[in-house]
Amino acid sequence: KSSSSSSSFLPPPPIAPTTRVSETRVYYPGQTYDPSELEGSFASVAPSASQKTRRVLKKGKDLDAFVARAIDWKDAKMLSTRFVSETGKIVPRRQTGLGAKTHRLVVKNIKIARIMGVLPFTDRLPQFAR
Repeated sequence: KSSSSSSSFLPPPPIAPTTRVSETRVYYPGQTYDPSELEGSFASVAPSASQKTRRVLKKGKDLDAFVARAIDWKDAKMLSTRFVSETGKIVPRRQTGLGAKTHRLVVKNIKIARIMGVLPFTDRLPQFAR
């Protein structure tokens, strides 16, 4: 009786090792991929342009120097076209590319220009619209 029960129970078959479809992307069950992603070997995958070269200068280093010298609350055209959106909001640092210190200087000048009546609080000046 014990020999018949042991013969009915078999260990599961060995699981074959999974192969990666792409070296750069992990695919999960249910995801699809293009056949073009399967072509070629992984060794022939060239690095992208952003991986080859790195920017030496930071995003707004040159712009910071220019803006710090040229910023003035009386210059409505410069403030309105570059640093104030069409709805009158101050454009954030990540969009202008300015450093924190220079951005604070720009914000201070925009607020002074608004209080002095050089810039409107809500909309951009129509003569300076893009």
